[in-house]
Amino acid sequence: VMLFGLNTSVTVVSFFFFIIVRIIGKAILSYNNWPPGEFNTMFTNSCIVAMSHSSNLILPLAQGLWMLPYKPTMSQSAAPKYWQLASDAMLQFCTAYMLQDSLMTVIRAYQLGGLQDGDLLFIAHHFATFSYMTQCRWIDAGYISAMTCILCGEVSNPPMMVWYITDKAIKSACCNGPRVQFLFEIFSVIYALVYFIARAILAPMMALAFMYDFFFTGQKSVSLGLCIYWFLAVLGVIAGSYGYILETWEILMKAIKQ
Repeated sequence: VMLFGLNTSVTVVSFFFFIIVRIIGKAILSYNNWPPGEFNTMFTNSCIVAMSHSSNLILPLAQGLWMLPYKPTMSQSAAPKYWQLASDAMLQFCTAYMLQDSLMTVIRAYQLGGLQDGDLLFIAHHFATFSYMTQCRWIDAGYISAMTCILCGEVSNPPMMVWYITDKAIKSACCNGPRVQFLFEIFSVIYALVYFIARAILAPMMALAFMYDFFFTGQKSVSLGLCIYWFLAVLGVIAGSYGYILETWEILMKAIKQ
């Protein structure tokens, strides 16, 4: 499936994969007596879909980045053919998730009568990620930088989503219980630790590595204009994480004191 000069076959298949996961998630929540049509139920289903995205990407991304010299702006032509195909499939898979989640956020806002707190931030994040990945695919370079961003963002997603789901379950009338509360306490610490390391420590290091490669190595694979846009997008996502970084720090400090 070609669109704007890009092969989007994996994107299309992945989009429907996420829709199917969403349908299955809705059925599971309904079976467990989560109230239909409420924000917490819709949000929990979105968490299930998010985990199906991140859990399928983390290890392939890490392996892909491990296999080649770390050059964020590297041209695809410098990589083996199998790596080119795998990295392109990963970017398409992530693109499908961003498009699907943005669409479902808008649909949820329509059903509930308006956007919820944080919806605009997530849509802006999805747009920045989508545009970054699409530009990499158009110019056939910069995949390593995009994969680094995705890995840094997704590595904390599975424990974060379990934390969200158990939090919503505790607040619900249907699903609270000792096991749910135990999982919430455990995953709050796991999420906080992984997120803080990824976003407060590794993300700034990643930004510095990008800055050096984008602007100080004399690379010719990515134009200066795109380098500036990509770097600003990375800084924007890091800045958008500030509130979550503070939240995870507070969770960690509370756990240490206990």
